[in-house]
Amino acid sequence: MNRALFTGILVISILMPALAGMAMSVVEVYQSLPIEAFSYDGTKHRYALEQIGNKWKTKSTVGYDMDAVVDIENGYIEVVDRGTGGGFVNHEMAVFESKKRGRVIALNIFGGDATRASAAGIKFFVRQGSGWQDVTAEVLPGIDWTMFYQPNQWNMEDLKKGVQIAAREKIELVRYKLPRIGTTLRASFLRENIIIRGQYTTTGLTAEESRILASMVNTLARSRIMLKWDREKGVFRLPD
Repeated sequence: MNRALFTGILVISILMPALAGMAMSVVEVYQSLPIEAFSYDGTKHRYALEQIGNKWKTKSTVGYDMDAVVDIENGYIEVVDRGTGGGFVNHEMAVFESKKRGRVIALNIFGGDATRASAAGIKFFVRQGSGWQDVTAEVLPGIDWTMFYQPNQWNMEDLKKGVQIAAREKIELVRYKLPRIGTTLRASFLRENIIIRGQYTTTGLTAEESRILASMVNTLARSRIMLKWDREKGVFRLPD
């Protein structure tokens, strides 16, 4: 993806009023995360934020100045980067309080265009000395595609074949969305990817494979899974 041709949206949502007691400011937290965490579609990019008078400014990925929202009271930052294409890239960062781990920083990057939705993946960090430790494997439970369907569903064999097709075609099936308010993490099934690939960009697919992908969309039991934050343990919990 040519980042200069696509719209970028950066959302940094902070779940405490002003990160009271944390040595680093909201902006410093974002700027200090390892640059490798910002890898997306072959590039590594994060926005520089600057306060000018009573406004916050940044530059778009194509170089022009634009406003940014830095809500100190609510600990929230938003940058909308409008490019010249028709796609977007979305950065999110959120801070979750926990008794076991202290403050956990979540970074989520995803995007898309007219042909696909894509994601760099969600990552979680805790402060370690002067740097950051990746604790994603400890914080985030695995989301399996079967969770979006009913157990023993009548078309389970088709669904299994559909997942194999998705892997072969590099179709991403799940994307996360961090909360601006509250502590509930949303995992969504990327039905638009299946629809686009199965119905509109069918080159390389057989008629049977297109049918199977359509079946994946038409028989979804749920399109999203809400994960609850366990403040005591510092982990996300799947719903019962």
